Amino acid sequence: MKIGLSLTTAYPRAEPAVGRFQQLVQQVEAARDHGFHSVWVGDHHVTPHLYYQSVPAIARLTAHAGTMQIGPFLLLPLYPPVLLAEQMATLDVIADGRVTLMVALGWQPEAYAAFGIAWKERVARFEEGVAILRLLFDKDTADYHGRFHRFEGVSFQPKPVRRRIPLWIGASAEPAIRRAARLGDAWII
Repeated sequence: MKIGLSLTTAYPRAEPAVGRFQQLVQQVEAARDHGFHSVWVGDHHVTPHLYYQSVPAIARLTAHAGTMQIGPFLLLPLYPPVLLAEQMATLDVIADGRVTLMVALGWQPEAYAAFGIAWKERVARFEEGVAILRLLFDKDTADYHGRFHRFEGVSFQPKPVRRRIPLWIGASAEPAIRRAARLGDAWII
C-alpha cells in the first residue's frame, strides 16, 4: 500500500502567509521522513481566503520532498495548455521524473467567469487540454488545430524525464467518470 499526503493550501485570510507556508514545508519534510509515497496540492481560484496557487507551491515543496512522487491537482480548462505543458515538463525535470499531473473540471463558475471562459465550454476545453498535453509531451514539434487552441510548429525543451507525465483525472458524475476512463491514466475518486 502506498500512502500520500494531500496538503490543505487554503487558510483563513487572517493567517500569516509566509508562516503558514513554512508549516507546509514542515509537513512535507515530516511526510518524507516517515516514508510517505507522495505529496499533492489542490487548485482553486478567486477565493476570498488565503490560497497558495498549485504550480508555484508544488515547485517550492518539491525541494523538500526527497524521493516522494509529487503533483498538482489543476482545473485544466483554466490553464493555457502550451504554457502548462512547458511548466509541468520543467517541474518533472526538477523533480527527476516524479511528477503526476491531476486534472479536473472543478465546481466554481465564478472562477471560470474570472478567467473569461464560458462555463458551458469547460468539458470541451478539458478534453482539448488533455489532447494538447499528451501531444506536446510526446512530440518534439507539434501542430494542433482545435476548437479553442491552434498552433503550428510548437517545440520546447526540456521534455518530461520519461516523455510522458502520468495524467490522473478527478471525476464524480457519471459522464465525468466515463471521460476519466477514456482519457486518463487513473481516476481520482
